[in-house]
Amino acid sequence: MAPKLLLVDASSSIFRAFFAIPALANSAGVPTNATLGFITMLQKLLRESAPDCVAVVWDAPGPKRRKQLSPGYKATREATPEDLRAQFPWIRRIVDAYRIATVEYEGEEADDVIATLARAGERAGFEVEIASTDKDLLQLVSPTVSVVDTMRDRRFGPAEVEARFGVPPGQMLDLRALIGDSSDNIPGVKGIGEKGAAELLRTHGSLDRLLADVDAIAQKRAREALRAGVDAARLSRELSRLREDLPIAFDREALALREPDVPKLAELFRELDLRRLLEQLGEPTPLSVTRDGVSVDVAIVGAPAEIARLGERLASRERVGLELALEPELPMRAQIVSVALAGDETSASLVPLRAASDSALDALRPLLEGADQVWLGSELKAAYIALARRGIELRGVLCDTSLAAYVVDPSQPIERPEFLARTYLGREWKPAEERFGKGAKRRAHDAVADAELAEHFGGLAALQQALYPALEAALERTEQLELDREIEVPLVGVLARMELAGVRIDEPKLAELGKR
Repeated sequence: MAPKLLLVDASSSIFRAFFAIPALANSAGVPTNATLGFITMLQKLLRESAPDCVAVVWDAPGPKRRKQLSPGYKATREATPEDLRAQFPWIRRIVDAYRIATVEYEGEEADDVIATLARAGERAGFEVEIASTDKDLLQLVSPTVSVVDTMRDRRFGPAEVEARFGVPPGQMLDLRALIGDSSDNIPGVKGIGEKGAAELLRTHGSLDRLLADVDAIAQKRAREALRAGVDAARLSRELSRLREDLPIAFDREALALREPDVPKLAELFRELDLRRLLEQLGEPTPLSVTRDGVSVDVAIVGAPAEIARLGERLASRERVGLELALEPELPMRAQIVSVALAGDETSASLVPLRAASDSALDALRPLLEGADQVWLGSELKAAYIALARRGIELRGVLCDTSLAAYVVDPSQPIERPEFLARTYLGREWKPAEERFGKGAKRRAHDAVADAELAEHFGGLAALQQALYPALEAALERTEQLELDREIEVPLVGVLARMELAGVRIDEPKLAELGKR
């Protein structure tokens, strides 16, 4: 098979993305809709085309050759919207992070650069694919050059061009000369439409033959239109003609597709809040959760490699918040739907497990079984049991906030995080019943989207980081800190292991006792 060269018309693709996708912006107000659309399109092209070489081609800044030919060229276009203009630098930085070559040439438009590279690629034995919605590029189509309209998911080879426009690619330049292009303010011949122009070219062969034999044209209207529009036709042809001879070297090595700079891409996607693109990289996806003025960034971490890196980062923290989403909620019967971890009170991560989650959970094993870890959570005995049933022993010190609250005051509703948050931190916390429902109307955790689980359990894990120090202060005031640390905290693991071991029943002895 011939090697493949992919050429992406940057401006065309970015403009289409901007107007096709509703307005979006990151938390700082930077517009992102064109960026999201263009990068999504680029990823799809790379995935489906599997090119050997690729270039994103830009219009160079400054005056252009066609503007010198005709001052009115593109004069009717509206100014580029500011929200779109602001996205071009970001897109360039992202393309650079993909390590994709970018090409432009002073004084010429992207179309001419594409034409030059396409013909050079053909001569070098490449199959060439051009991603653009610009009809001028259809004049380049050949058995080895195709044009792809990614917005409409259409590919134009020679047969498709002729079926759509009524002429083969070799006559597309003359067709454009006759019909013009209102978007570029190319006049064409007034009074001749697309179908009429195609019929004239099929009959007479070329624009030059048409102009030379204008008196022989049977249709009076077309004949008169051409007589009046000779100069316009010739100017329109020159404005539509693509240069294929720019002094641009075809450097196969410089255009070779390379592995992207994933850390740099992740940094840019995080800065722009492009969560879906970030998730596709296997990187944490930030989700902002705000509770009573305290903002928590929760990342959804799905790839085993990133889970392992998360574990390494958290292993260096003195205390880690831990919350498990279980279904059903009884730990001896539950499946672990997700694990939420928080290194401090402003950031957390959610690791979705659900089905087929052994690799994800194994990636967390070194952290969970770390003997020096201090765990903070609202139901650590349940977490211990659920993890043990999956072959993981939760080691370290288990500082349960519900248990600490019980030691402070056994009469308070220790099982309700919203009560503890309000009492010890002065914060509001949305109860689980309000979020997931209760009784017959309760939504099972394994039927809830990861983003919603992240908001609740990730936020809850981060809450533990603030809650436990406040409870420690309360224990110290009531002179019960030693009781909690020396007796209650060590007993969490003991009681969990007792439940896992279960109770062996001596049925004959019970029967004897029953009789007595």
